[in-house]
This record gives sequence, C-alpha cells and structure tokens, in this order.
Amino acid sequence: MDLQVDLGDLPVDTSAPILVTGATGYVAGWIVKALLDAGATVHAAVRDPGDTAKVRHLAEAADASPGTLRLFASDLMREGSYREAMRGCRIVVHTASPFTRTVRDPGATSSTRPCTAPATCCAPRTTSRPSSAWCSPAPSPR
Repeated sequence: MDLQVDLGDLPVDTSAPILVTGATGYVAGWIVKALLDAGATVHAAVRDPGDTAKVRHLAEAADASPGTLRLFASDLMREGSYREAMRGCRIVVHTASPFTRTVRDPGATSSTRPCTAPATCCAPRTTSRPSSAWCSPAPSPR
C-alpha cells in the first residue's frame, strides 16, 4: 500500500475514532488506508491482532499515514466482542461477514450485530452487499 488514497470530496470526521470491521479483508484494507491517510484514528476489528502476517499491511499503512491505527480482537459470532473496539466511535464501516455453512437462527448470526452495541451508533447504510452495513450517527431531529 505505497500510494495515498484520495477520498476526493468525501468528508472524514477525525474528531472520533472510526471502527472498520473485517479490517484484514481486501476492501476493508483500502478503507482503513484511506481513513488513515485522511488523518483519522481507525479502530480495526480483526480476528487475531497478533497474527502479524494478516495485519502487516494495516501496520504499514499506519506507519506511512498521519492517522492512528488500533487493532482489536473481534468476532461476529461472539456476543459483545466489538464492545471495546466501538468505544468512542461515532462511525462504523462494517465490512465483516461471517463464514458459516449452517445457520440455525439467522438473527443469531446477523452480520449487523456490531451496530447493535452502543447507542451512539448508528443509522445503518447498506454497502456493496446485504451482509455489510455502513453505520453513521443517527441524524439529529429537526
């Protein structure tokens, strides 16, 4: 990830951390890079922060950017595992998707589970697939 990612006119709120779920994935890696290049603090939710081979590209992006990266161990299938990663965040970019072959209760494996934890998040926005959601602060009532 040698290049700088230009978000064009897309504003990035750097006043609070931004959570990116599934941060070791291809699309999420570029999202993390773009946010770091914009100077944001990124809370990157990954299965195993200690797996240096899988998080190396994120660490390298952080080293070359003005933003700050924090890695958090999280698992869509474990209730509450995103709680620490979401602390202080007002925006969630949810790219994680569970990989399972058997689903007994679709609600129990909901990929939008990270968005149900803190009250500060969110107004879900669908991204490229139904299993992903973009969450941002709910609009203020007028």
